[in-house]
Amino acid sequence: MTSPPPKGWLSGWNMRRPTSLQLRWSLLGAFLVVSLAGILWPRLPYKVESTQMCAVTGALRREILWFGIRRRVEVESTALAGWIQTREPDFEFRFVPRCRFESLLFMVRRTCLAAPPVTPLRRIDSETLARVPEARVREFLDLLTTSDSGGHRDSVSAFLAELDRLQNQGTPPESWPR
Repeated sequence: MTSPPPKGWLSGWNMRRPTSLQLRWSLLGAFLVVSLAGILWPRLPYKVESTQMCAVTGALRREILWFGIRRRVEVESTALAGWIQTREPDFEFRFVPRCRFESLLFMVRRTCLAAPPVTPLRRIDSETLARVPEARVREFLDLLTTSDSGGHRDSVSAFLAELDRLQNQGTPPESWPR
């Protein structure tokens, strides 16, 4: 006389030894899973760090993702961004992509675009900007926000040259509105 099958959560479990065919399929499945993981895992980034720059003020924004989850967003302001935020609180930054670093298992993938024309504006300090007449800064910002990026490089160079003259001579150039 045989005993009845056990009742409970193991009732459908086959308690006998697996056949060689079941063993082969199990090994093949495990091999495929390990192979697929070995092929895909080195190509999947575990950390992505992207940097964006404001096309008007030169402010930087860094976003760091670990395993696809946003962990940290840092904004590095500039003197020009602070000047705008105090006078126009509803100003919206125009962040454009700058660099992207993807950390993979065995390497780092780096993608960078050309630096925006406003990059040299990052070196302006708040004391120098405070000595510039407000009308001149507004005129410069209007030029940056309304025109296309083709003329930005020349206007940024001219503005920085005027600021250098201001720092060296201590008096604003005659071309500045008073």
